[in-house]
Amino acid sequence: MAYEYGSKLAQFQDMLITKVKAGGSITREETLRLMNNSWIDWAAKTAPNNLVVRQWCLIDISNGSETNKARIEKICDTLAYVGRTASPIWAEGYSYWRYTREALDLYVARFNNVFVTNFITVVEQNFMMTGYIRNNMLYPAPFGDLRDQPIVGNPSVYLKDNFAGPVQKKGDYYDVASWPLGFNAHIPSAPYKIQIINGLPYVMTSSGTKPFTWYQGYDKKYDSKWAELWDQFNWNRIKSAISMLFKRK
Repeated sequence: MAYEYGSKLAQFQDMLITKVKAGGSITREETLRLMNNSWIDWAAKTAPNNLVVRQWCLIDISNGSETNKARIEKICDTLAYVGRTASPIWAEGYSYWRYTREALDLYVARFNNVFVTNFITVVEQNFMMTGYIRNNMLYPAPFGDLRDQPIVGNPSVYLKDNFAGPVQKKGDYYDVASWPLGFNAHIPSAPYKIQIINGLPYVMTSSGTKPFTWYQGYDKKYDSKWAELWDQFNWNRIKSAISMLFKRK
């Protein structure tokens, strides 16, 4: 059993997704590498994340069978807070939603999975409904590990006030609640408030505002190893991980 995660796993998945998009096939050796990764099982239980979804999609695509269908649907629901909110949205933010959607789109193309098709539609719609305008383009709500990118396709749907998952939008203001999912560090571990000023997001603090920090890769996310550990093992994340373990069936 291998234990592959982080950028190494992401790069492997990216390579396979690119290959499948180009009409290629995943080799038997690559399939075994996908299937024999013990980190995926651990992460699914205590830190559900985009890499797990992509991995299971690629395994099924490679094998030509929806073996992981139920697990994919369940973890997608978890990562969009289905059952906790009437308006599901991807917990890791828009950038990682688009990253995950690459694999989900391939899954739909291969299996015509109705659940995944409808899930994609709902999540995309809720990102649009909670977006904000900059230079006549729609940008996603500023939460999660988010890169500075407009919503794909630049849709015209826009609502001044709306909510989805932990995101509450009121005009130029956002309240982002703390809804961690285990140890997934792409999901905020503490609540915060955002104000949109001249089309750009600013975090509101007791002393004023500061620019929202755009995601530039995990290696640039933290100022120090101590800051990483402090966030990773935030008490809110620990409580969430424990709760998820006890709720598993």
